[in-house]
Amino acid sequence: MWACSPITSGRDYVVPEDVKAVAVPALGHRLSLRPELWVRGMRGEDVVRACLDTVPAPATQARPAG
Repeated sequence: MWACSPITSGRDYVVPEDVKAVAVPALGHRLSLRPELWVRGMRGEDVVRACLDTVPAPATQARPAG
């Protein structure tokens, strides 16, 4: 999970890719699905992945060094 963290990348800020990298393990287990979704084999992790695939990440701008 920490492989793409801002710290290991030499940044003091996060970018959308950092958030996406930790979203599934950090949020998936926190969702309570309706019984009909659970019966169909859906998991919280599947819902988070679907959201990440559907919602576009905001555009980022490069920050000046220093």
